[in-house]
Amino acid sequence: MKKLLLLCFLGGVCLLGSKLKAQSGVAESPTGADFLHRSSPIVPHGLRDTHRGGDARPDTLPEDVSLVDHSGQGQESEGSSAQSEGLLYLEIASPNPPDTLWLTYWEHMLSDAPEVTPGITLPLIGQKGTFFEGSAGTKVFLWELPQDVEHGYLSIANGKEELAKHWSFSAGDRVRIRVDLNRGNILFGGPSADFYRTQYLLDQAFSEEQFNSDPILIASRSEGLFADSASSAAYRKAHSQPEDLHVRIKVLVPKEKGWDHLAAYLKTPALEHPAWMVLNSQRQLLSADEYAVLEARITGEVLTTADKRAEMIAELLSKESEKGDGFLAWASGLELHDTSTSHPRLIQGLTRLEVIRAKITGENVMDNFLSYSPHIRDELIGYYLLSNHNRLNEQQAQLFRWGISRVETPWIRKKLESLREIKSGLFVSDGLVDPEGVAVDLTDFEGKTILIHYWISGCKFCIDDYRAILRPLEDLLENNPDILLVTINADSGRDSWVKSLSTGDYTSDRFLNLKAERGGPVLSRYSIHSFPQKMIIGPDSNVRMQSLDRIAPEKLEAILDSIQSTSPLSHLSTKTLLP
Repeated sequence: MKKLLLLCFLGGVCLLGSKLKAQSGVAESPTGADFLHRSSPIVPHGLRDTHRGGDARPDTLPEDVSLVDHSGQGQESEGSSAQSEGLLYLEIASPNPPDTLWLTYWEHMLSDAPEVTPGITLPLIGQKGTFFEGSAGTKVFLWELPQDVEHGYLSIANGKEELAKHWSFSAGDRVRIRVDLNRGNILFGGPSADFYRTQYLLDQAFSEEQFNSDPILIASRSEGLFADSASSAAYRKAHSQPEDLHVRIKVLVPKEKGWDHLAAYLKTPALEHPAWMVLNSQRQLLSADEYAVLEARITGEVLTTADKRAEMIAELLSKESEKGDGFLAWASGLELHDTSTSHPRLIQGLTRLEVIRAKITGENVMDNFLSYSPHIRDELIGYYLLSNHNRLNEQQAQLFRWGISRVETPWIRKKLESLREIKSGLFVSDGLVDPEGVAVDLTDFEGKTILIHYWISGCKFCIDDYRAILRPLEDLLENNPDILLVTINADSGRDSWVKSLSTGDYTSDRFLNLKAERGGPVLSRYSIHSFPQKMIIGPDSNVRMQSLDRIAPEKLEAILDSIQSTSPLSHLSTKTLLP
């Protein structure tokens, strides 16, 4: 009965479908299942029409066929033969599909950190899929690729769940993707299907590596970690499971087992990583540029894994030359200096490698960047300075001058110049208020050197930093009227800040205690995302230093005295808002 009603409802459309089937040789698929690739994924290049990433299917109707509209009058198919610019057509098959997805894209990407290359985020509003487009039972999301971006990267998120992370795209890409949460798979179609499918398969390869790796607990010592009965029982149970099937937690004390942990990874040749097998199986389906960018990604992923293990024992690698040379020899086998194609993961991995190399050999990390090809060199310098600007301390101004003088890539030089202007320019106090709600402008204290301490309520590191660093510094500067101590709180609400002030755990009344609006000018302008954090404002009201590092009270006092004594404004009398 249902079949009869369907035939009656579709009427002429069913007849049209029969005619199209006879002419195109495409099987019917009421649920859109023809979206699956029916051809083998590995076909000699040139023997396969990859128009839809699978069997060839025409995008246009035969000239003697017209569409039937809802009024029963024939009309020519509009736009069926026209190819628009790049388009990402995403379907979500789920019992409860989201109404909105969030897409972030980057024209130039070094890292998605807000202070490096944050990207552009926009909402994708879903539309109900239809039987006529083979998307019945799904929610459809469309994104027209920006025509002014030749190459870039994209991420797609459903809340905190990432559907795609840092996938590469080109301006003319046209791809259809179905995330089928009902069946637990992802399907690809369209001219660019092979490239996007390969990126998904690489994601799977690295996720599977993580899935099959023993979880690591890094600790300063192994004794007493599982003293309570519950954790002790769970630990014993994990280690009693069959070794060929289960992973089990391992305790890593870097000083004792750090080298063994690194050496175990270095034993397997980098080119034998499963991700290379995935990429090579798809090689004939990819263009040379597509293959190169994914090659760079894999190299970066493999290198970063080794870097993380080496960073934990950098001191050991610098003291024991045999171990340090062993790590660097492994890295040289990746032939990193021969690459000219970039990827964010490669740049991040190379930067970490050169920092470790500098610690092992005593070389200058910035000079090491110069040994790479110009394009890679510029990205290394840019990423290092942009991501470490608040750890450069007194060297910040000098290193930014050095980097800007050597970087040739316009967009990187522009970002460095912009950040240098912010980090060394006049401090902007917009939105700062005291506990009574009175606006405070720190430039009113011209002639004084100002130490700013950024903090949030509930931050145990902020409490510890106050007790170990700021409280002793208060005593050291008690009789120095030329240096002003300021705290700036970044809580989302005023009440939590006022309550924390009253505890005495975070600051004292010897500080000028202020509040900055979350997401406001001060926190966003100076990229204050981690706490605690310090900033020093010179007597000329310009920013002199910003640091995440923990600096001893005596050293902080020396830095403050040096900035104050060398300033031509240090002799000026200044007004103060303090009682």
